[in-house]
Amino acid sequence: MNIQHEQRDYTGMFFIEQDGKKVAKMSYKKTPGTLTIEHTEVDESLQGQSVGQHLVKEAVSYVRQNNLKLSATCTFAHAILQKDESFKDVWQA
Repeated sequence: MNIQHEQRDYTGMFFIEQDGKKVAKMSYKKTPGTLTIEHTEVDESLQGQSVGQHLVKEAVSYVRQNNLKLSATCTFAHAILQKDESFKDVWQA
């Protein structure tokens, strides 16, 4: 699964692209010290493959590498982050 990342100023997204189309994406807003996941969307063709969870894990990896904290207004990402104890080091509820 090739998750890509693009960032512009204080917004960005992690995404998966197939045939030139973003089929899964998780958008975020970045403020000093914090990355906030705002929205996660996965195409029907990828349902049941834990793609959304992989996007969240990619965001966790990014914030760890960049010494940031992670929050979420996206209900899906919030549920994933709250449930998994291994994200406790970066998760700001």
